[in-house]
Amino acid sequence: MAHEIRVAAFLLLAGVSSACQRPAIQPADLNTEGERIRARSRQLVDAEGRKDVDTILPFYTQDAVSQPPGAPAAEGHAAIRKLYAEFYQAVPLVSFTATINTVNVAQGGDLAYETGINRFLIDKAGTQVEDLGKYLAVWRKVNGEWYVAAVSFSSDRPAQ
Repeated sequence: MAHEIRVAAFLLLAGVSSACQRPAIQPADLNTEGERIRARSRQLVDAEGRKDVDTILPFYTQDAVSQPPGAPAAEGHAAIRKLYAEFYQAVPLVSFTATINTVNVAQGGDLAYETGINRFLIDKAGTQVEDLGKYLAVWRKVNGEWYVAAVSFSSDRPAQ
């Protein structure tokens, strides 16, 4: 009788445990989500290249963090707006592009990270200078859409 109770308790716990687990996202869905992130990322980079802060901000979560090189982190939309505005005013940016290297979506389907290469073309006293660097962006899915929750980037040039 005690053995049967233990078996019944085990089966009950196993059933409760499996009922509480989130259903796994199929690999094809992860690939689709990765493509959705790539598309969003290209739209964001396009807006950044146009220096369109009003179009850039909606790509970020409200509590997003941006970690630029040589400056404190900017947290939230107001700080990120200020960061972009100050950058566009201070840097004579000719163009900006980014190339996505990887997009990895977590098994849960609501977090992902992206790595890539960024290229800034800057006008320095009439001469165009390329600044090549890298970035890491963390994406979070909110209400079915992907948003940047955190981004960190830096130049490949040695510190001066």
